[in-house]
Amino acid sequence: MKHATRIYRLDHSKRGDAEQLARMHEMAREAAEVLRRPIPDTFLGRRTFEPLPKEEKRA
Repeated sequence: MKHATRIYRLDHSKRGDAEQLARMHEMAREAAEVLRRPIPDTFLGRRTFEPLPKEEKRA
């Protein structure tokens, strides 16, 4: 009786690895984009605009 030779295919695994690698590249690209943005100013009391002049009340 001859033993059967088993063939293990890695095609599915390689495709999954490629998809995961593509996702990791996309995440790294998005992270680098976020890090290039200026640091947000979170001081709530800072005025970044001039208030509109108030209208004078007419008597």
